[in-house]
Amino acid sequence: VYGKDLTEGNYEFNYAVGNYEKAISLCLNELRKTKLKPVEVECKYYLALCYFETKNFEKLKDVCEELKAVFSSDKNGKDYKEKYGLVCDYFIDFLNGDYEKCKNIKSCTELTDKKYSHFYKIKSQFYYAVALYNNNELADARREFENIAISCPDLNLSKLSAEYLNSANKNESSYETTDVSSYETQNESYITA
Repeated sequence: VYGKDLTEGNYEFNYAVGNYEKAISLCLNELRKTKLKPVEVECKYYLALCYFETKNFEKLKDVCEELKAVFSSDKNGKDYKEKYGLVCDYFIDFLNGDYEKCKNIKSCTELTDKKYSHFYKIKSQFYYAVALYNNNELADARREFENIAISCPDLNLSKLSAEYLNSANKNESSYETTDVSSYETQNESYITA
């Protein structure tokens, strides 16, 4: 996916195919071994991606704080921020519950890389859909998740989209049920009173 050796021992490969446990393990192992700042930052970025997609928000918060510290204090922080900052900012906004701000990711061109533009477009669409979902805009979220599932059925993001779709369908049907039952209860009590 990213121009490196795509083997099972590669954290990028394992992330891309949704083998998050192994990707996390490989990143943490690499972080213990490396003395190179670019490798450290990239590993933390992939940890953030894995933690977000597995909904491990406590660890996501820690990694994002570490990345933000590097962006502001390292001599190459500006370069790292340019490469990883947009997604990191999205995660921070997401963790802060600012889903409206998160929705801006759909129109960002910084996520596009000519070589992998389709992948980044799908990824930004996925993040946009997650923001819609968490902002309780379920119909729009469902439409975005369905588009992802149809346009790239082989990507792990398609599987994640299907999980969100199932959850959106359950949330929406339980919401409708709650509304209907509370309405009936109110009418019954009004009628019998």
